[in-house]
Amino acid sequence: MNTIKHILLSLLILAVQVLVLNHVHIMGYAIPMLCIYPILLFPLETARWKVLLFSFAMGFLTDMFSNTPGLSSATFTLIGMIQPHLLGFFLPHEEESASSVWPSFSTLGGLTFTRYVLLATLIQSICFFVLESFSFSNYQHLAISAASSWALTSVFILAVESIRSGSSKDERK
Repeated sequence: MNTIKHILLSLLILAVQVLVLNHVHIMGYAIPMLCIYPILLFPLETARWKVLLFSFAMGFLTDMFSNTPGLSSATFTLIGMIQPHLLGFFLPHEEESASSVWPSFSTLGGLTFTRYVLLATLIQSICFFVLESFSFSNYQHLAISAASSWALTSVFILAVESIRSGSSKDERK
């Protein structure tokens, strides 16, 4: 995936997040946050400042349209900060070209990419809802919101990735 495709995918996902997914609140708990997906797609070799700037911009734009001042900016920037470490943890270490890999089902393998997405979305969901509630007094609601949003976000990301990787296989044929 090149930079132009990454930016276009990010803008499309931001539009879907703002226009559709921000209005999805399953039983008042689960909120899918698909905007984290483009942040997870950066290769390991990408300069840290680019990932952080992109993550903050995605979070800021999401906050502007979602009326959640600073929540998405903080959590997306955190994910941008730890993304290279998470990706490095899941990349095979014996390959010399592993740092230039754009994470996907086809490059990491289905199970490895799924684990990568699950861990990143878990961290993002917990941080988002802890910052939103800013209290542990209603920890049941916090836990249910974080867990349900984590599951829903992970399913959405994996679905989009399977569609994206399926279409890229069709293009190569």
